[in-house]
Amino acid sequence: MHEAGHALAAALSASADPIAKLTILPTRRALGMTEQLPLDERRLYAEEYLRDTLTVRLAGRVAERLALDSASSVPPTTLPVPPISPPGSDAAESAHDEPDPLNGHIPTAAGVAHERARRFTTGRHDDDR
Repeated sequence: MHEAGHALAAALSASADPIAKLTILPTRRALGMTEQLPLDERRLYAEEYLRDTLTVRLAGRVAERLALDSASSVPPTTLPVPPISPPGSDAAESAHDEPDPLNGHIPTAAGVAHERARRFTTGRHDDDR
């Protein structure tokens, strides 16, 4: 179910990389794998590509929750947000005093991608193309 969610979101996202390989055979620590390969080399990423990529990443967990009422992966809101400034820099020292300007956007982007993944896996995706 998990890998099917990734594959479905990738197929329905206009800017996502195409699926190159999908397996549900357990290997090492993973129970399955969905591999996407880009069509061309990129140095800059469009906002649509990043949005679609995040949607594909979250779609496996969304599919599990819809089909099984539980998910085996970590919810996106519990992922740690890395510091923006390198440790030891002046900006990193003052970061504890001031709120992080990007911190509010990360949960918002994850929430939007999560909602898109839910619509893709439930068949209500017509407004996303």
